[in-house]
Amino acid sequence: MRQILPDGLVLRSVAPDENLDALADFNTQVHSGGEEPRLGGIVYDLCSPDHPTTGRENYWLIEDEDGSILSSLVLIPQTWRYEGIPFLVGRMEMVGTAASHRRRGLYNRLNEVFNARCRDLGCLAQVITGVPYFYRRSGYSYALELNGGPQIAVTNVPDTPTDTGFSLRAATLDDIPALHTLYDDLCIHYAITQVRDEAEWQYRVAGRSDDNIGARWYYIIQRGGDILGYVGMSRDCPTDVWLLEEISLRASYTDVVPWLVPALRDEGMRFTADQITMVYFSHGTCHPLNPYLEPYRPSERRPYAWYIRVEDMLAFLQHITPALEARLANSPSAGLSRAITLQLYTQAFTLTFDAGQLVTISPMRLDFEDGDIRFPPDLFPVALFGHRSLAELTHLHPDVFAKRSMLPLADILFPKRPGWATPLD
Repeated sequence: MRQILPDGLVLRSVAPDENLDALADFNTQVHSGGEEPRLGGIVYDLCSPDHPTTGRENYWLIEDEDGSILSSLVLIPQTWRYEGIPFLVGRMEMVGTAASHRRRGLYNRLNEVFNARCRDLGCLAQVITGVPYFYRRSGYSYALELNGGPQIAVTNVPDTPTDTGFSLRAATLDDIPALHTLYDDLCIHYAITQVRDEAEWQYRVAGRSDDNIGARWYYIIQRGGDILGYVGMSRDCPTDVWLLEEISLRASYTDVVPWLVPALRDEGMRFTADQITMVYFSHGTCHPLNPYLEPYRPSERRPYAWYIRVEDMLAFLQHITPALEARLANSPSAGLSRAITLQLYTQAFTLTFDAGQLVTISPMRLDFEDGDIRFPPDLFPVALFGHRSLAELTHLHPDVFAKRSMLPLADILFPKRPGWATPLD
């Protein structure tokens, strides 16, 4: 696609045969002042035909009359799950504008193209792991935990036990069926997760280049010939932290962890030539491994959050109807037959239940003071995706409200639940 903008600027997608060096250099400069070339490495991987979901048609830039890049961003389609229900998301990433052209609306132009493409693809949500506050202006809300978790000083980790029978090795493409199963086992603990198909696992295990700052290395945990788990790891560039992004175990944590933590420390030392001082389990604050790390006196690294935007809330609620029905069925309000009004101030809906089935979700008009359950539009995604409870939100925001008779139902339909989704760079 190609659009002519005012002042002779051009907005276009990356051409099929285009040399990517200029775009890679632009991102390296904008995001690190030229200090981290592996930021450019992401560009080559995202535009590669080997990437499972993106491609040059989903990478847009704005350039001047001389062909100099002034702004760019990319759309990375991913499939997430809401209580097991798949839905397509459009992830915005690598957003950057040259310092000389900031605050001139270039991002807004690119965002319009991004949103239109998301609609064409059928994305029910848009997400980004962006800088603080900025994307609130585009309708995004912090609605899902991102990273955070225990961090352990390597000096707190003892020597690796010997004669345990456990071992760690690099994963290969032949391990993908086991990785897929172990990953889905881990996802059971979370309300919001990401779907990984065969193509994505191939990319994660063997498709990403080492000079991509988002590169991860996957290792298999085994005893004898039995696969017991896996670990996804990288260096927390450009720091001295060894980043352990995901761990799944099909064995006794009590048995494996006293060997695993020292073994991971050893691998980090080997991989970085003894440069790490910390091991950071960035899988979030709710991972089942976390209680087993207490003997190593961890500090807690505060999580950030995914920005999430739902453009068509009616379509999203209709899509996750089975999840809402399941929550109701597993509660003391099972078999409910009544209508509930949901007030979002800029729009409102009637949710009609019959014998526990959500038979219709209908738009309606409500005065601001009306509605059984009320959320401002920027706070409803925070509850919808389980990031905060109704009580937590009402404590800070007087315009979050539920009638006394509706308090149990509000917590049943929109409970606080852990979520875990990983980027695909």
